[in-house]
Amino acid sequence: MMLAAAFSPSSFFLWLSITVTLMTMMSMAVLRKSEEALQKNKLKLEDQILSQQHDLIRTREAASAWRLEMQRQFDAYRADASKRIADAEQRAAASQQHLEETLKRAWKTECDLRSALERALKLSTGEVEATTPLPQLPAVPEVCPSVPALTDATDDLRTALAASEQKVADLVQQLSVERFKSRRTMAKLRRES
Repeated sequence: MMLAAAFSPSSFFLWLSITVTLMTMMSMAVLRKSEEALQKNKLKLEDQILSQQHDLIRTREAASAWRLEMQRQFDAYRADASKRIADAEQRAAASQQHLEETLKRAWKTECDLRSALERALKLSTGEVEATTPLPQLPAVPEVCPSVPALTDATDDLRTALAASEQKVADLVQQLSVERFKSRRTMAKLRRES
């Protein structure tokens, strides 16, 4: 009887409803735990995404700051190189002008010495009268000078002419060296910039 009462349809439904209720409660507990685990994973993923976005923003800012610094340094270097090139060109032009002026003076001195030498040679041969004193020569006496005195004056003029020709040759050589140096310096500065 007890067995019959235990397996009666009303008790069966009662047992069935209790079992279904317990299973539902257990599945709800399992689903709640799964939901909590998924919620934790969702929060972790959101934190990770936020962290990655912050890292990306920081990296972009650092790259932008680095790019700006490199551009500033490049602009400063370019301005410095341009200033150096301009200074070098100005110095080269000034030294070129100085050298050309020195060469003009040397050529003028050489021409004066040549003309004085030619006049002295003509005077020594008697082709020209000594009406005006020769430049850079000792004063000519009023009386007719002796041949050795004229020879000495001619030798002095020849020595002075040789010295001036040597100076001109040195100046020409110095000019070519300066031109070479200025070209080399300009080429080096262009390569550096």
